Amino acid sequence: MIVFALAILVSLSSAIGSVWLITTKFVYQPGEDIIVFFRTGTPDNDSNYQVQQSKVASLLHIAPNGVDADVRSQLTNDSAAYLRMRALPQDEGTHVLVFTTQPIVTTMNGAAFVKYLMQENLVNENAPIQAINPNSDITVTHQISSKSLFHIGSVDRSTLTENYLQPTGAPIDIIPQQHPLALTEGAPTSKFKISYQVLYKGAPLAKHPIKVVAKYMRAPNELQPLKTDTLEYKTDRKGFVYLKIRPSVLRITATVLTQESNHQWQVYTGAITSSTPIRIFNINNNSQLPLQMKQQVERDISEYMRRNN
Repeated sequence: MIVFALAILVSLSSAIGSVWLITTKFVYQPGEDIIVFFRTGTPDNDSNYQVQQSKVASLLHIAPNGVDADVRSQLTNDSAAYLRMRALPQDEGTHVLVFTTQPIVTTMNGAAFVKYLMQENLVNENAPIQAINPNSDITVTHQISSKSLFHIGSVDRSTLTENYLQPTGAPIDIIPQQHPLALTEGAPTSKFKISYQVLYKGAPLAKHPIKVVAKYMRAPNELQPLKTDTLEYKTDRKGFVYLKIRPSVLRITATVLTQESNHQWQVYTGAITSSTPIRIFNINNNSQLPLQMKQQVERDISEYMRRNN
């Protein structure tokens, strides 16, 4: 299995929002380092997500053969926000990493909570904002889950394993119905068709808004995407959502809100990060990783090696 060479994370952020697991690229070769960033914020301005090992409910690695292992024990309370692994020859195939936090209790101002509901398109019959006093405090219990797909080795039908199809047990589980890297690659302006099923506590999340962030990439060596779009979709009655998308890196998120009282709410967020057939963010290529992130990674790795040599 993959060797988990380094995992460094810090104290938990209490902000309500999605977390994305961002790999430095989506196709690796045996012997390369795999670095997975924990990121939060907006698509154009994300930052390190800060977490403690004790606040993680699970960090699940699903190998190409479908065998899963909880790798929480690899996390430490150190000073960065990424997980470092080593790709081994026997690891050829698709890998899935699934991260779920413990429930996080946050107290926030009512006005700020209403603003959050409106930004996330969560104002509906289940979220009557008229009942929220903007001057009172709201207690929000928030649980985050996030998933990332990456591949090791050659990309062909024999190695594109189907472990990505299996449910993970995360509170919100977004499951591709086709392998993102198996989509037929075309010109930069062509579109792929891909569908996902969204589960909430194991059942289809029907007729629910889904947010899709698409970062369009024309070539592997570009520093920035040609364009970033934030798109709104809605699942059908069986929890499926159907996308027609240009070659891109996809960050798909879903948020479920439940109310216990006017002053107590529960928020579940789930996300998945994957890519159509485009290689991006290669940490071994200076031109592909955003400069600020690359410099931070190099500093963190250098400091780790200094302390442990």
